[in-house]
Amino acid sequence: MFRVALSEHQRRLEKLSQRQERCHQAALYAAASTASIASNQLNSEVGQIYDNQKRIEEEVKLVKDELARFQANVGNLSSLVRQVHHALKEVGDFENYLSVVEEQVDRVGLTAQSLMSGGSMADVPLQDTASQQ
Repeated sequence: MFRVALSEHQRRLEKLSQRQERCHQAALYAAASTASIASNQLNSEVGQIYDNQKRIEEEVKLVKDELARFQANVGNLSSLVRQVHHALKEVGDFENYLSVVEEQVDRVGLTAQSLMSGGSMADVPLQDTASQQ
């Protein structure tokens, strides 16, 4: 009887040992599989991040190039605006010059007319100093 119980106990121990070994092997396989899946997922995400970073760097380069062209265009436009401003200023100066010349021509005409009609230089109006400025 003791032998039967001992033999039964040995058999149960052997089954438990085999079951424990199968569970251990299954756990090792599951852990390796889980690690592989996690690693693949992380590598995939890292790959996506790397691709996104490359695209962003390319877009940044394009934006920098476009900004450089824009700055050059703004510089050219600024130069053109200064030239137009200077030209308008010169036109204003020229208009003022023409106005003064016209006044002087009118005065010369009045003087000539006055002298021809027998008047004297005293009859000719004096120069208007306000219009000269």
